[in-house]
Amino acid sequence: MNKNKALPSKKKSLKGIKKKEVEQFPVNNPNPVLSLRKDGIVLYSNEVGEPLLHEWSVVVGEKLPQNMRLFIIFWFFVFPLYRAKQ
Repeated sequence: MNKNKALPSKKKSLKGIKKKEVEQFPVNNPNPVLSLRKDGIVLYSNEVGEPLLHEWSVVVGEKLPQNMRLFIIFWFFVFPLYRAKQ
């Protein structure tokens, strides 16, 4: 029995399902989801993330406050390097 013949169509259908799930992930996530540029510009926020933006007095298309940018840089870039050394 050659199982490889069924794989391309199965892969194709799984790929379509995964793509839909990935596209809906930010919208349906019960947690805040934000997308930021490297310079701190907010590119996207799901509905749950809007109160955070309101608290920080920014809207999509504006820069995060300096203190939040520094926190993000530390948390996602510096802290992982520190943990990797331990």
